[in-house]
Amino acid sequence: ETDRHCVTVLKTNPDGTEITWEDPRVEEGEVLCEGRYGAAEIKEQKKKPFVWCTPAESPVLMGDLSMRPINQVQEGDEVVGFNLDTSPRAEGEKYRRRKLTRATVLSVSKSTQKVVKIKLDSGKVIRCTADHKWYHGHHNAKGKFYRPAKLGSKLLRICDPELPVLTPEDQRDAGWLSGFFDGEGSCCLIPRGEKESSSTVISFYQGAGRNLPLCEKLEGLLTRFGFKWAYSEYVRDDRKKDRDNAPKTRWYYLIRDGLPTCQRFIHIVQPTKWRDRIIDGALQRNFIKAKERVISIE
Repeated sequence: ETDRHCVTVLKTNPDGTEITWEDPRVEEGEVLCEGRYGAAEIKEQKKKPFVWCTPAESPVLMGDLSMRPINQVQEGDEVVGFNLDTSPRAEGEKYRRRKLTRATVLSVSKSTQKVVKIKLDSGKVIRCTADHKWYHGHHNAKGKFYRPAKLGSKLLRICDPELPVLTPEDQRDAGWLSGFFDGEGSCCLIPRGEKESSSTVISFYQGAGRNLPLCEKLEGLLTRFGFKWAYSEYVRDDRKKDRDNAPKTRWYYLIRDGLPTCQRFIHIVQPTKWRDRIIDGALQRNFIKAKERVISIE
């Protein structure tokens, strides 16, 4: 990679002069040692399956924020991928910008590998090949963002590995929420500053006068399905002439928690309106929700 050409200082002499070694390669993609690994050998190596593997049941975050076992992911499916912004860091910015993004699966490979079981202090268990590399949030001394898990190291979680299973009663109430949201709800992206990503606000609107029972049912169902919410009251512009007697409208909004809240909302409510905006808002910069420490590797 010509844009990452390497010069290494091997020794600094007492007079201050340096003895260096410079990578002899000057062409993009040029091999390091033709006699050991030539172009034909490298081409053959690239055909082999990627060795950083997880078992068939491993959950994959799909482009619609659903979860699917990795053995059911196929070429052409849309998943949530990850990239690091390689542009120069802004003044005062410690790490490269990072973000989740929708990506299309180009190919799928399968192989048989030995796996280890990793237990985390959260009580969750994951399985993977022993050398499977995980994103650690920032690079180490060698500039590597990804490295294998070790005892005591922390792995970064962006969402739960499974979504709740709804009972028939849950499905009926979720359908009521869906109709309420499609009729009286909205989703907006609120900017958080020049250098910060937008945040997603999922909200419902309803009059608190004669429709107060609807407000109370909405509050009960949001609480029952595990959403954190709040509301504020205001008088609509077309009723401000008689402000004292005008019924107030309530603006309900879900407390922002990034991807987990958006994922849970889409899974339970299955909205028709604002669906893409909710997904886009979930894939923002500040997406790491928990750090779980490795307590054993078997």
